[in-house]
Parts: sequence; C-alpha cells; structure tokens
Amino acid sequence: MNLKHKFWLVGVGLPGLAFVTLVIFGVYLFMSLPPEAQSACQQTLHPYLGWIFFGLFFALMAYLLLVSDIFHAYILPLDRISEETTLIATVNPGHRILPAGCDEFKRLAKSINEAAEHLQGLQQTVGDHLQKVTAELERERSILAAVIAHLPQAVIAANAAGNILLYNQQARRMFPRSEQECQEGFVCGFLGLGRSVYSLVEPCMLEYAWQTGVSRLSREKEYAGVPFMLRGPGDRLLKGDMVPIAGQQKRPIGFILLLEDVSARIYQERNAMDILDWFVEETQAQTAGVCASIDELLNRDRPQSEDSLRTYRSMICDTVFGLRMDLQQGMGELSQILGTDWPIHRMRLQDLLHLIHSEARIAVPMQVHLSMAGGDHVLEGEIFTLVQTVLTLLGMLRQEHDVQTVWCSGKVQGAYVYIVLTWRGEPVPANALTAWRMRPVLGGEDPVLRIRDVLKRHCADWSSRAGYAGLADLSIALPLAVAEKTEGAVDHQAEGQPMYDFALLDQSTGEAEGNSRLGELMFTVFDLETTGLDVRSGDEIVAVAGVRVVNGRIVEHEVFEQLVDPGRAVPQEAVRVHGLDNERLQGKPRIEEVLPLFYKFAEGTVLVAHCADFDIGFLRAREERAGICFSNPVLDTFKLSVLVHPTQKKHDLESISERLGTRLHSRHSALGDAWTTAEILLRLLPLLAQQGITTLHHAVEASRSTKSAQLDMNSLSIGTNDYRGNQIPVS
Repeated sequence: MNLKHKFWLVGVGLPGLAFVTLVIFGVYLFMSLPPEAQSACQQTLHPYLGWIFFGLFFALMAYLLLVSDIFHAYILPLDRISEETTLIATVNPGHRILPAGCDEFKRLAKSINEAAEHLQGLQQTVGDHLQKVTAELERERSILAAVIAHLPQAVIAANAAGNILLYNQQARRMFPRSEQECQEGFVCGFLGLGRSVYSLVEPCMLEYAWQTGVSRLSREKEYAGVPFMLRGPGDRLLKGDMVPIAGQQKRPIGFILLLEDVSARIYQERNAMDILDWFVEETQAQTAGVCASIDELLNRDRPQSEDSLRTYRSMICDTVFGLRMDLQQGMGELSQILGTDWPIHRMRLQDLLHLIHSEARIAVPMQVHLSMAGGDHVLEGEIFTLVQTVLTLLGMLRQEHDVQTVWCSGKVQGAYVYIVLTWRGEPVPANALTAWRMRPVLGGEDPVLRIRDVLKRHCADWSSRAGYAGLADLSIALPLAVAEKTEGAVDHQAEGQPMYDFALLDQSTGEAEGNSRLGELMFTVFDLETTGLDVRSGDEIVAVAGVRVVNGRIVEHEVFEQLVDPGRAVPQEAVRVHGLDNERLQGKPRIEEVLPLFYKFAEGTVLVAHCADFDIGFLRAREERAGICFSNPVLDTFKLSVLVHPTQKKHDLESISERLGTRLHSRHSALGDAWTTAEILLRLLPLLAQQGITTLHHAVEASRSTKSAQLDMNSLSIGTNDYRGNQIPVS
C-alpha cells in the first residue's frame, strides 16, 4: 500500500469508522432506554435537530478541507520527493526536485538537491579516476578490436546454445541483412547479437563441428579446431573452422567460428582442371595417332629395314609414354597444390554414415536405411562435400533408375574405406558413371563443385556392380587414414571486437519467457509512421523502424528502417508531421513485403513501443495480408512511465526524456522515435526494479493494472496524438 492510500485510510477511513461506531453505540443506548426516557429525549432534542445536523455537516466539510490541505501540502509533495529522489539516485543524477508543498518539504527538497550536487561531484571524481585506470585497458582493447576487425575471415563467437555474442565486419558483409537479399533455395536469418548462428547457415554442419570439437576438447584437453565446409547464402561455398571455448574444468561454454568464402577459388581450380584434362586428352589422342602411323608405316616397309624401324618405333613410343606419365604426375601434383585450401581432417566412418543418413531423410524423397555403422575406422576427407556427393548420387538413383529404397553401409578393405549404396535392381552402367562424374554437387548450370572434383580431391574412385539376389551397389573408395596427426592448440582471441557482448556467453537462450529477468531479455523497440490515426478507416503504415536492445544496451548497428508505399495518398496534415510525402514513398515496397522482414528482425524478442496499443493495432490489422502473426510479448513505455511516476502528469516522449535525462533523436521519424524510446526503456528498467518489478511477467501484469484514467484525455482530442508525440490531424 502506497503513502497516499495509507493517508486516506487513516485520515478518512478511521474517523469515519469511529463516527459510525459512535452512531451505532448511540442508537443502541437510545433503544435500551425506557419508553418514557426515549420520549423525553426526543422532546428535548427535537427543536435542535436541524442545528445538530447543520453543525455536523460543516464540521465534516471543515475536516475534509483540512485533510485535503494536508494531503496536497504534505502527502503529495512527499510522494513526489520520494519518486524524484529515486530518479536522482538511479538513472538521472542531473535531475533536480522542484520545491513544492509546505516550508518543511521545500527545505527538504533544497537539501536533497544540494546532496545531489555533492553526489554528482563525487561521481565525477570517481569517474575521472576510473577513466585513468581503464585508459590502458581501453588502448589494449582497441588494438585487439582492430586486429579482429581486419582479419580476412569472418569471425563469429557464440555460446553453447548458438546465440551470437561477437562478430566482425567481414561477417556482416558475408551474410545478407535480411531474407529479401538471400538467394532462392537458402533462407537465412539476421546476423546480430543474441541471435542464433544456426539461422545463418545449414545447422547440420555446425552441429557436427560442435560435437566433434567438444569430443576433442574432452579427449585432448586443448583447443582443437574442427575444419569443415558448408553452404552459405547464394550457394556460396564457405570454408569454416570451429574452436570450442572452454570454461572451468575444460567444460565447453561456446565456440569461435571462422568462415571464409572459397567459392571463387574453387571455381578457378575447376576451370584449371578442365583445361589440364583437355590438354591430357588431346595429348593422348595425338600420341595414339603417332603410334598408329608408325604401325601403318611398318606394314608397308621393306623387309631389310624392318629392324631399324621397329627400333625407331620403340623409341617414339617410349618417349610418348614418358611424356604421358609426366603429365599425369604433374596433374596429380597440381591437384594437391590447388587442393591445399580444402579443410581435410580426420573423421570416423561411423560419424560420416550417420550424417549421410540424417541429411538424406530430409533432402532425398526415398527410403534410406543405415545398415552398418562402420565401426571406429578413420578416414581423411572433407565431410560436407562427401555428404553432398552421396546425396547427389541418391538423387540420381531416384530420378534416373527409379530406386525407391537404398541401404547405406561402410566397410574397410585393405588401405581403403568404402561407402556402399545398395538397392534392388540393375547396377549403374559404366558410361552412366562417367557422365555422372560431371554432375554438380554445389551450384546450378555453372557449378562451383562437381562430383569429379570431390573424387579427385579425396583421391577416391567409384564403381557399380551387380550383387546377389537381384541386388546392385555403388561403392566409393576413400583412402584409409594411416597415422594419427597431431593437432596443435589453436588460440583465437576475440576480445575487443566492437560488436560483442560476452555476458551472453552464460545465457542459454534469448527467448522471452514470463519468468525471464527484464535486464537479460532482448527487446525490439519500434515505431511506426502512418497516414493517420484510425486503422479502421483505411489509414496505412508509411514507415517501420526498430532498434535492438540486448543485455541492457542498444546495439547500434542492428537497426531496421524501411519506408512503405501505403497505396494511397498521404494527407498533407500527416506530411507536415513526419515529412513523408507521396514522392518519397513512390516505388517503396508494400506493407505485405515489409512486415515479414520486420517479423524476422523481431523474432524471439519483446516488442516495445510508446503507447504500444496504437502501433500494435496497425501491425495486427496487416498480419493477415502479410501472412504472419506477431506473438511477441509487448511492453508499453507510456504505461511503464505511469507505473514508476504516478504523480507526474505528462508522459509523452519529450517529458519522459527530459525527466529521465535521455536524448531526443530525430523527432517524428520512425527510427528517431524508436531510438528515443529504447533509451527511455533502459532508464525505466532500474526504476521498475526499485518497485520489485524484475521479470517480464511482473511488468506485463503491472502494465495491465495501470489505470487508463492516468492518460490525459485532453491529449486525445480530435486531430492530435500528443501522448505519442505525433500531432496528426484526423481527416
């Protein structure tokens, strides 16, 4: 119970209760008198009843006036002083209390203001000392930040759940800003702090690398990197390296991901291999022609010169054969040189087969059974391209040979590991296998990678043959790893990266739940600009903007801002407010194109707006048209401000910003108002904590209980929307 309620309870409730008690006692006493005594009392008091009631009425009025004067002179100023003192002590040390009420409270306000001046001076002194102490650390941080920012690879660090806690400029360039910029066939999310790295690339490869890295870390007790390849946006081929981050007792608490786009390099290698293959084929054809000519010459020659010509033929053939062997050796060496960028590493056959099986159940419309796990035999290769090659083969068996069921197994014979695909039917003819070698593994008409490239890089070969009982199989032979390679420790330092928040390392998820603490949640603070105030009369959205708040701070580079073509003329009254006229909005995307992108941007966060009912109303009205549904929890900074400062009359953006000591950013623009609201939200959070409102559930329930009467209805008069700060006359 707050101070005002206590005062009215004591000042009015208790005297009223005492008066009612006295009346009841008087009535009881009167009724207990004998009839003649009651008649005597009535005769005595009857002439004075009017004066008695008149006196009681004036006494009551005087008492209420006295109580009201005490309330406005003592209680309200005391309550306001309490609110503003909390404001000074928490979020705005520069705020000062306006003296009001009785002389005693005016002196109290003056004393508090003087104490605030002294406190601010002490804070400035402490801040200066801290600045000197941290100057050297800041210099080292800047050096490390510059190193990471200019690394050629994209650097992403994430916690164990995959939530991003660091990324550099190269990572921002590598991944599109939104779904709209992704190529067909690969849908990626936004890159941002607190978002899941699994939404950026194919999750299976990341999960494999994470499990392998954790296993190596527990076995080898060192930072063992796991190289791999995976598909990126636009069918680009990415070379990755994942390094687990170890916490106490070598327990993995996250990982660092290094990514590099190798599509262009692989493409060049493919072209070089094509040219060399053509050269070898042409050379072989020419040498075969030379030998054939010599054979024909020998058939026509005179008997006496036959020995000499045979000797000549032998010399030519030996020379050509030597040339041929040299070319083949050169091709092998060139293949090894060009293939040094492939992240070849040791893997268990069992892991490879299980990954093929899990991927095939999603990617291939056929029944794929894993008939044998392959034991602990180890081979050397690149797991992504091997898996994609097998998936491509399964697809061709399905399309060209109508194979519905395949058994995938592994075996070891001699120095080779075999991946065996078995089905019921005829084997693949040799000429078909030759044609299949040129089929794309990654890419379309002009592929980055073909089956032949993968086989050559792994020094592998394949064959297809008939088996028993009408079965056929296709075997891929890969060299068996002979000796264990020593993997050195990898130490990737990522401190100092400008876009980071290492506090996210200990958070398992960024999803908004009712019992989540407000300071640990991710917020999307947004604002809309519209053609008017009434969505039911056909007013439309003309601008959508949002900023992200992660772990108690605004992420500067993660913003959403998009102008929208409303499909109707913008009234001049609205143009005078936000400046968005028909010419500026012409050619911009429609709201049904913009809302899915904003939905993706705000996914997994709490939506925050100032007077959120207005903005949420417009979003809800356009959900069906855009094919989405916003299920995010919603907080309203207007209601939160009323909650923490119930004695204040003004709760528009300007008044709250002035009261909390925040800046106003580009008023009457969607992004500017969103940024201002975000700063206000951060100042409101500690004030809410002072009142015991620390979780999302508490904040939502407290906002619902906020009386709508707190809203100044004068600000909602026709033609204004003052409480949002946007004065838009209604047409």
